[in-house]
Amino acid sequence: MNKVTKGLCLFAACLMVLGIAMAGSAWLLGAKTHMGYGPWNSDFDRRDAAYMAEKSEDVGAFTGIDIDVEYQEVYIEKGDSFHISSRYDQRYSQISWEVTDGVLSVSESILGRENKNRGIPWDMIRRNRQSGTLTITFPEGTELSMVSVDSDAAGVYVTRGQIQSLKVDAAMGSVELTDTAVGSLEVDAAMGNIDLEDSSVDTVKLSCRMGSVETDNFVCRARFECEADMGSIELSGDLRGETILDCDLGSVSLDLAGKAAEYGYDLDASLGGVEVDGSDMGGRATAQGPGEDHLRIRTSAGDIEVNFGD
Repeated sequence: MNKVTKGLCLFAACLMVLGIAMAGSAWLLGAKTHMGYGPWNSDFDRRDAAYMAEKSEDVGAFTGIDIDVEYQEVYIEKGDSFHISSRYDQRYSQISWEVTDGVLSVSESILGRENKNRGIPWDMIRRNRQSGTLTITFPEGTELSMVSVDSDAAGVYVTRGQIQSLKVDAAMGSVELTDTAVGSLEVDAAMGNIDLEDSSVDTVKLSCRMGSVETDNFVCRARFECEADMGSIELSGDLRGETILDCDLGSVSLDLAGKAAEYGYDLDASLGGVEVDGSDMGGRATAQGPGEDHLRIRTSAGDIEVNFGD
C-alpha cells in the first residue's frame, strides 16, 4: 500500500470516527432523532422555560474572576458596573457567587449529585435542552489580573476586556475572544471551536481536540502555540516570536501581516502539500530568518499554506 493510499485510508477512518463522535455529541445535547409529536416537541421545550430561575445584582469591585460551572454559557464583557446575572434551570442546578479579596468566585452545584463523581451532566443535557447563561460585566478602565473559567458543557465568550492572565478549560462548547487585550492566554477545548478576533496577546497556548481554531485581525507579540487533533487551523494577523502549530487531521492556513524576509520557517506536511506565497513547495519547506520570528508547523494529514504580507 503506497503513501497516498495509506493517507486516504487514514483520512477516511478519521472522518468515520469524527462522524460518530459528532452524532453522539449532538444526541447528548438534545438533537432530535425522530419526528412527530410527544414530550420531545417544541411545546415541551417551552414548558421547561417555567423552571428557569434568574438572579442579578451589582457586586463589589473585583480584579480577578474564578468560574467553575457545568452547563452555563459564560459571558465576560465590559459594561457599566461590576455586575453579575444568571439564568439557570433550578430543577438541576444552583448558581452561587461571592467577592473575596478582589476575586469574584462563581460556582454551580448540580442538585442530586452530591455523592457522585464530578463530570458532564448528561442526564440534565438530555432532559433539558436549555442551557443557562452567566453574564459578568466590569466598568471602563478595569484591568483584570486573572480570569479562570472551567466549563463542562457550554461556551465561553470574552469581549472588550483587558486581562493579564486568561485561562479557559471547556469540555464541550466554543471559546471566543473579541476585542480583548491579554498578557497570557491558555485555552483547552475538547469539543468546540476556538475563535480569536480583533484581539492582542503576548503569549498563547491553545489545545483543540475536536474543532477548528481561527484568528482574525489578531496580534501575538512573543509566542503562539497550538495543537489541534481533528480540525483546521486558520490564522490571520501579525504573529511575532515563535509560532508552533501541530495539526493531526486538518489543514493549516496562515495569512500574515509580516513580510517573508522577516521570518524563518520549518513547514512539514506528512500527508499533504506545502504552499508558500502561492508557490508549491512539495511536502516540506524551510528557510532561515534574520531574527526571532519563526514558524514551525507540522501536519499529519493536511496541507500547509502560508501567505506573507507585501
